[in-house]
Amino acid sequence: MSVAMGQVRHVLVPMGNTERSEQALVFALEEYPEAKISVIHVTESSDPLGLFGRREVEDYLIPDRSELADNLVPDGSSFNRAQRKRAEQVFTRACQVADDYGLDVELIVKSGDVVEEIRAYADAEAVDRIIITDHQPTGVRPRLRSIPASISRHATPPVTMVE
Repeated sequence: MSVAMGQVRHVLVPMGNTERSEQALVFALEEYPEAKISVIHVTESSDPLGLFGRREVEDYLIPDRSELADNLVPDGSSFNRAQRKRAEQVFTRACQVADDYGLDVELIVKSGDVVEEIRAYADAEAVDRIIITDHQPTGVRPRLRSIPASISRHATPPVTMVE
């Protein structure tokens, strides 16, 4: 890191559509009010056959019967619309939280592997710190597959986990 010890100029906050991920943004805004704060939301592949691979229960898209027509699996555009709507919800909430602090945030949306996209953005944009919430393990996503833990292991900048 080329930044002097203690001087943080760019903070990256990965956010999902949960109150817990908002806690990471609040922490970033309170601890680093002078830094550039970027909020990143990563959607996973919209491959319908890969739908159940790495998602939490609340991420499942239950299409209307009218969208399915004669197909058992909705086409990719259904997933893209749902992902876009979800990103808009995340960014709307991020802007509301930032407004509460009188600060601005940069909004980034990526699609792909969550850990790889966050790591790549942090490296490409010279991020000094990543702040993320440590989600509780569930039956759907046990600690072995924890995204925050994987980011912590693979990211170049220091990672702060907010509980």
